[in-house]
Amino acid sequence: MSNYFNKLCFREKLIEIKKSKFISSSSFSSGVNFLKSKKIVIVGCGSQGLNQGLNMRDSGLDVSFALRNETIEKKKVFLGKTLFKINF
Repeated sequence: MSNYFNKLCFREKLIEIKKSKFISSSSFSSGVNFLKSKKIVIVGCGSQGLNQGLNMRDSGLDVSFALRNETIEKKKVFLGKTLFKINF
């Protein structure tokens, strides 16, 4: 996959990583509680988007996916819910 980070040489990647701020697990002490009352919609997704959404759903969150028509059939097996087509 081509993105900014992947185009860097190894040395430049190390420099960029040093600029990053790492977050400890204590920053998430309330878990997903702040999202419990919200509707989460994942618009378009590759394999990671699908898996992250399914993880959120398994955590008790209200998650929906907005996918292209050709993607719906492929992902229907994983979603386990009825999918609706929306025409724009």
